[in-house]
Amino acid sequence: MVAFPLSQGQDGPDVVTLQQALNRMGALISEDGDFGKGTAAAVRYAQTVLGLDPTGTVDAALWNRLMTQPEPQPLLPTRGVTFIATEEIGSRTRYEQAFCHPVWPGGDSGITIGIGFDLRFADQTTFSRAWGKLNQDVQDALIPWLGKQGSQAGADSLKNVVVPYSLAWPVYCADTIPVYVDQTEDAFPGTDKLPGLCKSALVSLVYNRGPSLKGDRRVEMRAIRDLVQAGDAASLAQVPAQFQAMKRLWPDGNGLRGRRDREAQLWADGLPK
Repeated sequence: MVAFPLSQGQDGPDVVTLQQALNRMGALISEDGDFGKGTAAAVRYAQTVLGLDPTGTVDAALWNRLMTQPEPQPLLPTRGVTFIATEEIGSRTRYEQAFCHPVWPGGDSGITIGIGFDLRFADQTTFSRAWGKLNQDVQDALIPWLGKQGSQAGADSLKNVVVPYSLAWPVYCADTIPVYVDQTEDAFPGTDKLPGLCKSALVSLVYNRGPSLKGDRRVEMRAIRDLVQAGDAASLAQVPAQFQAMKRLWPDGNGLRGRRDREAQLWADGLPK
């Protein structure tokens, strides 16, 4: 029986359950059982999304609404969905600081909005379905970039466009994650049979590096493909080492090296014990 209200300073298993529910709404917080500042901010965010007064305190009515929140994406477990989002944007706060405006990641990418939604690979129908809740003036500014390669000048011209996190999260879950799951399953046959967290680690890798398996920089990815295709327990247990072996590619890149370590750990966590 939950003792209401739940508020900052409390801890325990009920707080873990609360944090899990908040993450289904895109809170991107640790599920550590500590009702700290981050959890309080996540509660206020959820209250705002639900049209409630953002008090940061959880009563029985809010708890019941949070407990009915669905999994954000049936193709991956919530932990996997939030893992990838956290790797991409860091946190909700950092999104509002650094990613709420359109960006151009470079290379052949298009103008990218939200959590990795590349306008180069979207047509009018896809864009309207995904982003129909954006203000019309924002949509009008973005539509000319559909199907086109981006540029820094293009991103700079859109610096006044704002894509709120409350819209970016559902589009990421409903539209972006399925694209990368499809790419992962095509590149790594047998992905659909993997445990959820293992599959999430592999989707994170493709989200970051793309699905190509060609060239000397993709040796470990080809090894993972072969291990996943084999599918037996002994083969799958070897995959974390391949994630970590990729770190050779970025001797000075702590960010990518750390991401490979975290993907390796996520995979290991997903293996049957």
